[in-house]
Amino acid sequence: MISKLRRPARSTILTSCALAALLTTSGIPDARALPVTATGVNWSFTLDEDELSAPAGSSIIFTGSIQNNTGFDLSIVGANIGFSLEEEEEEEGEEEEEIDIGLDLADDFLLTGGIIPIAGYVGPLFVVRWGDLEGEAEGTGIFELIADLPGDPASLSVEFEAELEEPAAVPVPSTLLLALLGSLGLRNQWRRRQP
Repeated sequence: MISKLRRPARSTILTSCALAALLTTSGIPDARALPVTATGVNWSFTLDEDELSAPAGSSIIFTGSIQNNTGFDLSIVGANIGFSLEEEEEEEGEEEEEIDIGLDLADDFLLTGGIIPIAGYVGPLFVVRWGDLEGEAEGTGIFELIADLPGDPASLSVEFEAELEEPAAVPVPSTLLLALLGSLGLRNQWRRRQP
Protein backbone atom coordinates (compact mmCIF):
# COMPACT_ATOMS: atom_id res chain seq x y z
CA MET A 1 0.00 0.00 0.00
CA ILE A 2 1.39 3.38 -0.98
CA SER A 3 0.65 6.23 1.36
CA LYS A 4 0.34 9.68 -0.10
CA LEU A 5 2.11 12.65 1.41
CA ARG A 6 -0.35 15.23 2.55
CA ARG A 7 0.54 18.89 2.74
CA PRO A 8 -0.07 20.42 6.16
CA ALA A 9 -3.06 22.67 6.30
CA ARG A 10 -2.29 26.35 5.81
CA SER A 11 -3.62 27.11 9.29
CA THR A 12 -1.11 24.66 10.80
CA ILE A 13 1.78 26.50 9.15
CA LEU A 14 0.45 29.89 10.25
CA THR A 15 -0.11 28.64 13.79
CA SER A 16 3.49 27.39 13.99
CA CYS A 17 4.78 30.74 12.73
CA ALA A 18 2.54 32.64 15.15
CA LEU A 19 3.75 30.50 18.07
CA ALA A 20 7.39 31.12 17.13
CA ALA A 21 6.70 34.86 16.88
CA LEU A 22 4.96 34.83 20.27
CA LEU A 23 7.90 33.10 21.93
CA THR A 24 10.30 35.58 20.33
CA THR A 25 8.40 38.69 21.32
CA SER A 26 7.10 37.90 24.77
CA GLY A 27 10.35 36.74 26.32
CA ILE A 28 11.45 33.42 27.68
CA PRO A 29 11.24 32.92 31.45
CA ASP A 30 14.53 32.18 33.13
CA ALA A 31 14.60 28.89 35.02
CA ARG A 32 15.09 30.91 38.22
CA ALA A 33 12.21 33.32 37.44
CA LEU A 34 9.64 33.64 40.18
CA PRO A 35 6.56 35.74 40.72
CA VAL A 36 7.37 38.85 42.73
CA THR A 37 4.75 40.87 44.64
CA ALA A 38 4.63 44.37 46.11
CA THR A 39 1.98 44.49 48.83
CA GLY A 40 0.30 47.51 50.38
CA VAL A 41 -2.49 47.90 52.92
CA ASN A 42 -5.33 47.80 50.39
CA TRP A 43 -3.73 47.15 46.99
CA SER A 44 -0.85 45.16 45.55
CA PHE A 45 0.67 44.10 42.27
CA THR A 46 2.54 41.04 41.08
CA LEU A 47 4.94 40.37 38.20
CA ASP A 48 4.44 36.82 36.91
CA GLU A 49 8.20 36.40 36.32
CA ASP A 50 10.93 38.67 37.60
CA GLU A 51 13.60 37.42 35.14
CA LEU A 52 13.04 37.22 31.37
CA SER A 53 15.30 37.06 28.33
CA ALA A 54 14.96 37.60 24.59
CA PRO A 55 17.23 37.99 21.55
CA ALA A 56 18.27 41.34 20.06
CA GLY A 57 15.62 43.13 18.03
CA SER A 58 12.74 41.70 20.07
CA SER A 59 10.72 42.71 23.10
CA ILE A 60 10.26 41.29 26.56
CA ILE A 61 6.73 41.69 27.88
CA PHE A 62 6.46 41.56 31.66
CA THR A 63 2.97 40.41 32.65
CA GLY A 64 1.28 40.44 36.00
CA SER A 65 -1.73 41.53 37.99
CA ILE A 66 -2.93 44.43 40.11
CA GLN A 67 -5.19 43.57 43.06
CA ASN A 68 -7.56 46.28 44.29
CA ASN A 69 -8.95 45.83 47.82
CA THR A 70 -9.92 49.47 48.37
CA GLY A 71 -13.63 48.94 47.78
CA PHE A 72 -13.51 51.62 45.05
CA ASP A 73 -11.87 52.00 41.65
CA LEU A 74 -8.14 52.47 42.16
CA SER A 75 -6.55 55.27 40.15
CA ILE A 76 -2.96 54.67 39.04
CA VAL A 77 -1.59 58.18 38.56
CA GLY A 78 1.97 57.28 37.65
CA ALA A 79 4.36 54.53 36.73
CA ASN A 80 8.15 54.51 36.62
CA ILE A 81 10.45 52.01 34.96
CA GLY A 82 14.11 52.28 35.89
CA PHE A 83 16.65 50.03 34.19
CA SER A 84 20.44 49.79 34.16
CA LEU A 85 22.71 47.41 32.29
CA GLU A 86 25.50 45.60 34.06
CA GLU A 87 28.60 47.16 32.56
CA GLU A 88 31.56 45.13 31.42
CA GLU A 89 34.99 46.51 32.14
CA GLU A 90 36.23 48.52 29.17
CA GLU A 91 39.78 48.33 27.99
CA GLU A 92 41.80 51.51 27.66
CA GLY A 93 41.10 53.40 24.46
CA GLU A 94 37.75 51.67 23.85
CA GLU A 95 34.86 53.95 23.04
CA GLU A 96 31.65 53.62 24.99
CA GLU A 97 28.99 52.23 22.66
CA GLU A 98 25.46 53.56 22.55
CA ILE A 99 22.89 51.17 23.99
CA ASP A 100 19.59 50.75 22.13
CA ILE A 101 16.94 49.83 24.71
CA GLY A 102 13.33 50.98 25.01
CA LEU A 103 11.15 50.90 28.12
CA ASP A 104 7.39 51.39 27.77
CA LEU A 105 4.16 50.63 29.55
CA ALA A 106 2.26 47.84 27.79
CA ASP A 107 -0.55 48.93 25.46
CA ASP A 108 -3.15 46.78 27.26
CA PHE A 109 -2.22 48.41 30.56
CA LEU A 110 -2.45 51.89 29.02
CA LEU A 111 -5.94 51.07 27.72
CA THR A 112 -7.17 50.91 31.33
CA GLY A 113 -6.64 54.69 31.55
CA GLY A 114 -5.04 54.04 34.92
CA ILE A 115 -8.35 52.97 36.46
CA ILE A 116 -8.18 49.57 38.16
CA PRO A 117 -11.66 48.24 39.06
CA ILE A 118 -12.36 46.30 42.23
CA ALA A 119 -12.01 43.10 40.15
CA GLY A 120 -8.37 44.08 39.48
CA TYR A 121 -6.25 43.89 36.33
CA VAL A 122 -4.45 40.90 34.81
CA GLY A 123 -2.25 41.22 31.72
CA PRO A 124 0.85 42.90 30.30
CA LEU A 125 2.32 45.66 32.48
CA PHE A 126 5.46 46.90 30.73
CA VAL A 127 7.83 46.14 27.87
CA VAL A 128 11.63 46.11 27.51
CA ARG A 129 12.58 46.50 23.83
CA TRP A 130 16.04 45.32 22.85
CA GLY A 131 17.45 47.13 19.85
CA ASP A 132 19.92 45.61 17.41
CA LEU A 133 22.58 44.87 20.01
CA GLU A 134 25.38 42.37 19.63
CA GLY A 135 26.65 39.93 22.19
CA GLU A 136 25.08 39.33 25.55
CA ALA A 137 23.82 41.86 28.06
CA GLU A 138 21.74 41.85 31.18
CA GLY A 139 20.41 44.44 33.53
CA THR A 140 18.26 45.05 36.54
CA GLY A 141 15.40 47.42 36.99
CA ILE A 142 12.61 48.66 39.21
CA PHE A 143 8.97 48.92 38.19
CA GLU A 144 6.97 51.33 40.35
CA LEU A 145 3.24 52.10 40.38
CA ILE A 146 1.86 55.22 42.05
CA ALA A 147 -1.79 55.22 43.18
CA ASP A 148 -4.12 58.01 44.23
CA LEU A 149 -6.21 57.82 47.42
CA PRO A 150 -7.62 55.50 48.72
CA GLY A 151 -4.53 53.48 47.68
CA ASP A 152 -2.32 52.89 50.71
CA PRO A 153 0.63 53.27 50.39
CA ALA A 154 0.74 55.63 47.44
CA SER A 155 3.69 53.85 45.81
CA LEU A 156 4.67 50.18 45.38
CA SER A 157 7.64 48.80 43.45
CA VAL A 158 9.28 45.51 42.47
CA GLU A 159 12.66 44.60 41.03
CA PHE A 160 13.10 42.74 37.73
CA GLU A 161 15.88 41.44 35.48
CA ALA A 162 16.09 41.39 31.69
CA GLU A 163 18.72 39.55 29.67
CA LEU A 164 19.75 39.85 26.04
CA GLU A 165 20.48 36.39 24.71
CA GLU A 166 22.29 35.20 21.64
CA PRO A 167 19.75 34.30 18.95
CA ALA A 168 19.27 30.60 18.38
CA ALA A 169 20.11 29.28 14.95
CA VAL A 170 16.81 29.00 13.10
CA PRO A 171 16.72 27.28 9.72
CA VAL A 172 15.87 29.62 6.89
CA PRO A 173 12.68 28.57 5.06
CA SER A 174 14.67 28.07 1.84
CA THR A 175 16.92 25.60 3.69
CA LEU A 176 13.87 23.63 4.77
CA LEU A 177 12.59 23.69 1.19
CA LEU A 178 15.91 22.32 -0.10
CA ALA A 179 15.84 19.52 2.47
CA LEU A 180 12.25 18.66 1.51
CA LEU A 181 13.07 18.63 -2.22
CA GLY A 182 16.11 16.45 -1.58
CA SER A 183 14.08 13.91 0.37
CA LEU A 184 11.37 13.89 -2.32
CA GLY A 185 14.06 13.27 -4.96
CA LEU A 186 15.45 10.33 -2.97
CA ARG A 187 11.96 8.92 -2.55
CA ASN A 188 11.31 9.14 -6.30
CA GLN A 189 14.60 7.38 -7.10
CA TRP A 190 13.78 4.65 -4.62
CA ARG A 191 10.33 4.18 -6.21
CA ARG A 192 11.84 3.90 -9.70
CA ARG A 193 14.16 1.12 -8.58
CA GLN A 194 11.30 -0.92 -7.16
CA PRO A 195 10.06 -3.65 -9.54
